[in-house]
Amino acid sequence: MVLVLLDCFTIFGGNQYINSSATGKYDDYIIKEIVPFIDKNYNISAHAVWGHSSGGYDSIVLD
Repeated sequence: MVLVLLDCFTIFGGNQYINSSATGKYDDYIIKEIVPFIDKNYNISAHAVWGHSSGGYDSIVLD
């Protein structure tokens, strides 16, 4: 198991892990940068997303 913990706090505090002109493109960051990086560098056969509070929201809406 590889556990990846992202710190996506902004200058405004936490975020909803969505693409936002105010806080950044966190959805794109996770989908287009983090997941491919993990797949490339580790032997991963499946993915799962879990979260608490804002991370829980993201685990439901993540593309």
